[in-house]
Amino acid sequence: MNMKTLLAAALLAACAPVAAVADVAAPARPPLGWRQPLEIGNYDVTIRLGDAEKPTVNWIKFMGRRLAGERIETQAGEFKDFTFTARVPGPYTKKNDGSNRELTLALFTDGREVPVPEPKIVRNDAAPTIWLCGDSTVTDQRNEPWGSWGQILPAFVKPGWACVNFARSGLAMVTFESEGRLQRILDGMKPGDWVVVQFGHNDQKRPGEEPENGYTRRYGEWLAAFRAKGAHLVVVSPCERRRFDEATGAHQAKTLEGYANAARAFAAANGLPFIDLNDITYRMQGHLGIEGSKPLQVNKRGTLDNTHHTVFGAYVNARIIAAHLAQFDGIGAAIRDEAKTYDPMNPVDPKIPASGATDWTKPEGS
Repeated sequence: MNMKTLLAAALLAACAPVAAVADVAAPARPPLGWRQPLEIGNYDVTIRLGDAEKPTVNWIKFMGRRLAGERIETQAGEFKDFTFTARVPGPYTKKNDGSNRELTLALFTDGREVPVPEPKIVRNDAAPTIWLCGDSTVTDQRNEPWGSWGQILPAFVKPGWACVNFARSGLAMVTFESEGRLQRILDGMKPGDWVVVQFGHNDQKRPGEEPENGYTRRYGEWLAAFRAKGAHLVVVSPCERRRFDEATGAHQAKTLEGYANAARAFAAANGLPFIDLNDITYRMQGHLGIEGSKPLQVNKRGTLDNTHHTVFGAYVNARIIAAHLAQFDGIGAAIRDEAKTYDPMNPVDPKIPASGATDWTKPEGS
């Protein structure tokens, strides 16, 4: 299948290189980009990497800033095919029925001198889909320096499994429903699919959506709807906000513990896989300390955002999610071997090249 190739200045705005800022990694050279209109569905994408004379290091992104592959290395004279499975989602909501019907790709590389062949794209209707639901800590953040775990997770998913992100900043479970996002997922879902759900940050601000009320009730309604489609649910407790006493350095109490406890109890009562991201991130912050935890959060020109993450922070949370998914029956088969273990107490910044415009506007939600 031929794709329209867009090089350097003609690259999609969503994938354009940006100047380095405080917590944004700069690409070594302008990326290559491609876009292709496609029908809604899952597609295997293969990109040939390598150079006849030089070693290369490569990163692949798709659908904007969603990461498909990180630090894929080739030696001089080595050529390597990298394959992943992407979903062309169609509209995320009940509006804009003509939207999101193309596949966009960007290749960032060090060392390449020869042209890169156009990617090979093959429809894969048999591929299960992992559907991500959540808020600003899960969604695909459009602009640097913001990042969320849902846009990093696809890099740790094996080919033959698509990972698509329906999360949006500012949403609670009730508004995820009212926008039509839940229904769009149900419309596209097939038996054997998985749904990974993390909410709590914005539910906390809505009357009637307390842990023991709307939050737990909606989880029950969603579970019934997914099971009716032959799909499976993974429950994730909301990642914890970073809170320290600036004067003493003391790590302060959790802000989302009630939602984390409710999510844990619901998962246990229904025999569901559960990832306690709330507790893991809270303990990680405490272990790293007041200074060591700062690089995980966006520093907006001197003001630290203690909810929203840098790409580094998003990467850490995605690695936590992937390592736990690998332990579960069924969906565990989706996780790449190199991502099956991770130590969040000793995170290392992967220095993912920046893409997209830099915009310091804080995402919706808190």
